[in-house]
Parts: sequence; C-alpha cells; structure tokens
Amino acid sequence: MADIHPLHFALTGGTELSVVHVCQLAGLLLYFRDDPALGNIIASLRDQKKYHPTTLELDIAWKFAGAGALVALEPATPHGVADFATTVAGRTYPVEVSSFPNDPFQSDLMAFDSAMHTALKAGVRRSAIANHIAIEVDIAARADGAPVNLRLLRSEMHAAVLETIRAFASANELVTNTYAFGTVAARLAQAHEQPDLKRWTQASCLTTIPRADIGLVGKTGYKAGRDTHWTYLRIPDDAFDPYDRLTRKLKIEARQLRGSNDGVIIIPANGLRAGLLSAADAKLISVVEQFRRNHRSTTALAFPLRPHKQDGTWGITGPFFSLAQSALPEDFWSNVMAVDRGRTILHELDALG
Repeated sequence: MADIHPLHFALTGGTELSVVHVCQLAGLLLYFRDDPALGNIIASLRDQKKYHPTTLELDIAWKFAGAGALVALEPATPHGVADFATTVAGRTYPVEVSSFPNDPFQSDLMAFDSAMHTALKAGVRRSAIANHIAIEVDIAARADGAPVNLRLLRSEMHAAVLETIRAFASANELVTNTYAFGTVAARLAQAHEQPDLKRWTQASCLTTIPRADIGLVGKTGYKAGRDTHWTYLRIPDDAFDPYDRLTRKLKIEARQLRGSNDGVIIIPANGLRAGLLSAADAKLISVVEQFRRNHRSTTALAFPLRPHKQDGTWGITGPFFSLAQSALPEDFWSNVMAVDRGRTILHELDALG
C-alpha cells in the first residue's frame, strides 16, 4: 500500500468531511499559535504515524480550554513529556491522550494471523515440504469462561504449528493434534482452494500474488483461489476482549505520568469493539479499580467517544472517573462536554473574517 500522509488524503479528498478536516486542523493550529511547544507539534504532524494522535491531542486540549481551563502543550514530566497540562481552579494536571486505532490491520487478530504465517514458513522450511499445505488452527473457548487472549497464545500456537507440520511431513496425510488451547491440523492444500468463510474467522494466503497477475491494484482474482499455502483460524467470539485492551493501554499511558501529581489519562474508545462504555459498566469499573490499586501518579481517567457534530467536527461524550480527592473534578469534565456541544473550532477560522 502506498505510504501517503493523512493530510494529503484530506487535501485531495474532495468530500465535505475532507474540507472540514483540513479547516479543523487549521483552526487548532491557529488557536495554539502562541504556545511555545507549537513547533514540536508541527513536527509531529509532519510524521504520518504521529499525525492522527497529535490532532486528537490538540482537539482534546482545545475542548479543555473552551471549558475555562488554562492549557499548555507538551509540559515536562519526571519521566518525559505529557501531551498537555491543564490548570483548573489554580491546580495543574498533566494529561495524556491516546486512542485505539480503528484499524483491523493493527488488531490482535492480525498479529495472531501474522504469527501463524511465521510458524507455517518456519515449519515448511525445517521439514523440507515441497507441496502447498494448509494449516487450520481452531481455538477453543476456555473452560473457566474467561475470554481467550490471542496475544498470550502466540508462542504456544507457534510451537504447536511446528510440531503438527513435522508430523504431517512424516505421515504425508491429514494430521490433527489437540492442545490445551484447541486443535491444529495440517493437510495438503487443494488446487485453487477457496475458504469457507462461514466456518473460519479468518483465512489467509501465505504467498503474495505476482505483479503480472494483478494488473491494477485490487484485481487479485481472490475468488478464483490460489495454488499456495493457506492458514485458517477459528476463534471464540469473546477473544476480542476490549477490557484487556483497555487495561494494557492504561499501563502504557501511566508510564508517561510516573512521578507526576494527579495525572489525567484520556482514552477515546471509538476503536474498541465493545462500542459504548458507560460509568455504570461493571467490567469498566473493575478495570478502573485495578488501575487505582496499582498507580498513584494518575488520579483521573476518561473514556470518551468522539461523534461527529452536525458541522462534521468531533464532539466528546463519555464516562469520567476521579480516583482521589485531589483529582481533576468530575464537574469540570461534565462542563467540558456541555460547553463543547455548542462550540466549534471552525469559528476560529470564521473570526479571521
């Protein structure tokens, strides 16, 4: 896939939302034009990997300022730099903002699928298999009812695939092995094999299609099948545990605020499979309580959604948790959401007249 900067897509998109996106970024840069850290912010915006996280940080900082707080970008912390600091009622709070990429190619499923390909390649090489084969990994639901964690199963699955391929190479016929996590089968791939997508969660070819067979990008002839190695994966529906992802994300962000006083972590949850989160969500409360026991520098957590307003700009709504008396007040968060409903960054450009 072409490596193109997100702002280039917005500038050339030609849609109404593309125009709004560009104007929104211009308004945010205009609003923070006097902040000493703006040069660092612009450098981050030039990096395509940092572009979306940086625009998110700017937008949340702008919303805090709109609710009456003083805001400073990229303040120093004992272990690095926070995204911004907000001063409310004379008390300053360092804030870290991060989101889940709403991108299936960055999911635990894709990482597990990639690990299956790695194991298949290693097994074929070590066993000197000349024919195309198919590996079928069927993950069983856990007996204790807990969600399946694909991240923790990768090394176990890798060893199981290698063992199953060795057995297949000796038997030269279908081999199915049973493991604690489920079953792994190895068999000869069929000519022009086509996956049964009703049976499998995901099916993938190991080899890429030669350029000469493609023509234009996207015309891969996938439905016709390919003579190549295949991996098949079936997993229980509960394998995508959003609360496990949330727990891991909180640990990462908390490191940046170590040694600080009353840090705030804001994690927009649009990229979570759970959908809407609420302050009454028992599993979310459990994640928050676990975080409270293990961290002291961060005393407030927010998990907002960012819906589009009628003008196409981002809104904000969602639960907030104060974990200590000195934490950023919950009333202030409520005010951030209330003020933002009637406010738009596009007014910053309108003011230029």
